Amino acid sequence: MGSVTASFSRREPPPTADAVRAGLAAAPHRGDRHLVGVRGCCAVGASTGDGPLEDGWLHEGPELSVALTGIVDNARDLAADLARDGDDVAPDDPAAIVAALFRRHGEAAPARMRGTFAGVVTDGRQAWGFRDHLGYRTLFHHDGPRGVTFASEAKQVVAAAKVPREPDLAALEQVLFGNLTDDTPSAFKGVARLPKSSILHVDAERVRVGRFWHPERLLETGAYTDDELQERFDALMAQASARTLIGTDAVSLSGGIDSPAIAAYAAPEFRRRFGRAMPALSAVFPESPSVDETPYIEAVAEHLGMELHTYRRRAPILEDLRAWVELVDGPVPVFIWPDALTHYRTARDLGIRNLLNGAVAELVMDMRRHLLAHLIRAGRLGAAGRELRRQVDKGVGARAYARQVANAFMPRSVHQARLRRRPPKHGDRVPPWLDVAKVNELAVAKAPSGRERWRYNQLGGFIGPGLSVEANEVAQHVTGVRARYPWADVDLWEFFLSIPAEDKFPDPGISKSLVRRLLRGRVPDVILDRTDKTVFNEDFLSRADYAGLRPWLVDPPERIPGVDYALLKERIEAEDMGVFEYIWAKDLACAHAFLDLFR
Repeated sequence: MGSVTASFSRREPPPTADAVRAGLAAAPHRGDRHLVGVRGCCAVGASTGDGPLEDGWLHEGPELSVALTGIVDNARDLAADLARDGDDVAPDDPAAIVAALFRRHGEAAPARMRGTFAGVVTDGRQAWGFRDHLGYRTLFHHDGPRGVTFASEAKQVVAAAKVPREPDLAALEQVLFGNLTDDTPSAFKGVARLPKSSILHVDAERVRVGRFWHPERLLETGAYTDDELQERFDALMAQASARTLIGTDAVSLSGGIDSPAIAAYAAPEFRRRFGRAMPALSAVFPESPSVDETPYIEAVAEHLGMELHTYRRRAPILEDLRAWVELVDGPVPVFIWPDALTHYRTARDLGIRNLLNGAVAELVMDMRRHLLAHLIRAGRLGAAGRELRRQVDKGVGARAYARQVANAFMPRSVHQARLRRRPPKHGDRVPPWLDVAKVNELAVAKAPSGRERWRYNQLGGFIGPGLSVEANEVAQHVTGVRARYPWADVDLWEFFLSIPAEDKFPDPGISKSLVRRLLRGRVPDVILDRTDKTVFNEDFLSRADYAGLRPWLVDPPERIPGVDYALLKERIEAEDMGVFEYIWAKDLACAHAFLDLFR
């Protein structure tokens, strides 16, 4: 599909194309055709291939050179806007569009783009590296004495910059214990990760990183009637789905609300545009009734006239662990590589090359924690009273809503003391062989004040490096199947950020209550009226591979601080871990598999 690499030199001699070519070649799964150019003190390049999903471009104009990878969903609109202002740019040349945007808007240019992209722009004296708002395309960099190297993958930076290939043990600990921030580096020493929605500027004197998108400024800035909410949601969801269609598409369909919502808007547009039923692809679990969502999936496919394809997951969770950890440049928490490969390969065998996925919907529209406290703290007492009455009507006890009210005024120090006793993300699910204090370290240090808790919760989807997204991107490049996430469309997400809290959660006792209302009539009632939530524990544990854990975790040559390996050995031999304990063990095995690459 595509990647970028660039080398900016602060010193003589000027850069050559060799370093860039070495970086591009280090990730052959991203394309074997290399486009490279040199302008002044910066060499830039993009890799691509010859298939329908290839998305690496190089533009060399009179003023700027641009290496770009990814998809600019609004390229046609941007080209039209530029043409009105006198810049005649082809809508099918996104790198040229980026160059025109940078000439006109400077470092604000990426904010005008929509889609999943990363790139490097240079005028020969300075360079800018950037990635999309939500970080669905990666960009790593190394700042050395001679200059700065950019690339889509950490291994490409290592190859292009010729830095020693060493593991970053501190970064590995951050990943293992979940202490992740926007600034978490890669697992290779000396290779940093550019945060999402950021742009890095480098010249002969310094390196500077800034953000071009500030979602926090949008919180609760809108005012909508019920009809306006419906109209705006319909328009934005239709746009988000339509932007992703290319003709060889399918929806990764589940029995929840998130992917059926996408199908409700994408399937009619697909039929209108391509003259046939849109496919849907689903994993089914007939041998695990608690997991299987077949009746719900079939109801959506029938309602929307979709062509349904199903398959079963069978691969062991740790299959080819060492190989995939090497491919994705480090351990990735929770992510299950064999499942991703199975899904994409099944799609590819069916002729599907573009999968619309319902992921991240919950982050967009169902982050409800601290709602009552927020309304009280904001002085919206009428809305707080209505919310309190709803809870009383649903039988919520006095002690429960008293805790919510108290939370509005809880000092940060008290909140931190509570967090020290119980990790907020994992609770009692942290296994006894892990140091709970290390798991909880960042949560305690970064605990928000009472005034900030609601805001922190609403912006949770923008915090952290997005390691699973990065690993998933590599899986797509390996299989030649692209995943798109309409719920993560920036325009749609901005709309949900702007909705006032009391309108966004009209019935907080029901998950996704606003969206259930907005989808009524488009998605089958059997989906919208579901009150249960499918969990995949039964399937996961049926594929738990204890034999696969032993080579990595029983008496390993390296020991990561905070892990009681003797107790862990006992738990592996007992072979009776629950889901969360096994996930922790799997993640630790990933870390050791990565360390093994350097032995």
